[in-house]
Amino acid sequence: REVVQLESRVDAILARLNTDLRPLLYRKPLASVSLANSSMFIALNLGVLNPRTKQIQYTNAGQPYPIIKRGGEVEEVELGEVPLGLIAGVTYDEETIDLYPGDYVIFYTDGLVEAMNSAEEIYGFDRLKETIGNAEANFSAEEMIQHILQDVHAFVGEAEQYDDMTVVVLRCKE
Repeated sequence: REVVQLESRVDAILARLNTDLRPLLYRKPLASVSLANSSMFIALNLGVLNPRTKQIQYTNAGQPYPIIKRGGEVEEVELGEVPLGLIAGVTYDEETIDLYPGDYVIFYTDGLVEAMNSAEEIYGFDRLKETIGNAEANFSAEEMIQHILQDVHAFVGEAEQYDDMTVVVLRCKE
């Protein structure tokens, strides 16, 4: 909240958060922190939706790439990889995502694609993209979430899960 009062671009927001959070996450001299002994970080997707222009200003700090379903096409927005707090001085790229009527934008956490069944097979990115691609074109955002979660739960069965499964879906209305 503090940072968005000072910065308006999503890439600048993440860079500032990275700088501000790093000392709080480690509480030891930054010179002694390396990737090898780093254990605390924050992963997030950051998007600012402009409903008037139907655009999302987007950047990513270590979350799985969001997926866009546009008609019969399913593609990832491959942007960003470094979680907040891991490396000092990181710069984050920003992308503008144009939305068209009927588009879905699906954000999800790694717990969804890393969900395992009793044979210790993971659900995976390919299966997620296939599930999204097979979804009906007239699903609401809530129906898309239910479609995805039902498929993951059918795959997992009774196996215990160790991570959250969060899904957020935006649907551009016609």
